[in-house]
Amino acid sequence: MRASLQQPAPLAAGLVPAALGAQQTPPTPPTPPVPPTPSAWVAPPVISAGNGLNQELETFPPDEGWLGVEISEVSSTEADRAQLPRLEGVYVDSVEPRSPAAKAGLEPHDIVAEYDGHRVEDVLQFERLVRETPPGRLASMRVVRNGRMRDLSARVSGRSMMLESRMQMHRDQMRDLWPFPLLQT
Repeated sequence: MRASLQQPAPLAAGLVPAALGAQQTPPTPPTPPVPPTPSAWVAPPVISAGNGLNQELETFPPDEGWLGVEISEVSSTEADRAQLPRLEGVYVDSVEPRSPAAKAGLEPHDIVAEYDGHRVEDVLQFERLVRETPPGRLASMRVVRNGRMRDLSARVSGRSMMLESRMQMHRDQMRDLWPFPLLQT
């Protein structure tokens, strides 16, 4: 009589046979993705460069003003350096290329002390003032640069200009990265 050998049953992924002395635990099911929680912070009209165009489309009505600067609160060190009598204004961290702020001559490290006749107290107030400025309007700014007060004027743009500026910036970056000449159509 011939003995027949049985083929072992295939093992399920992650299971060890009880005969080997291990406890059998079923694999844990994958956890469902967590939906993103809405942020309490709403993108300001003065946006830093980045690839958040979808968020900006949702948070910017087309009739809101836009300058194209990234700003922060003025620190005591910056206020001392600029010889400001009090801690007011907003510090310009960066200026987006081809933006209304760049065209007006605003530069990084400037401190915006006044905007369109209003003394600038903090970031939230400045963002609100810019947002409420109708696109196309010429807004005056008093800016402290290297300890000296300067008067600048910027023609405020709306969301469409912001998107055009961002798209051109991305095109320029891709052109710099792409190793082959681009076809002109």
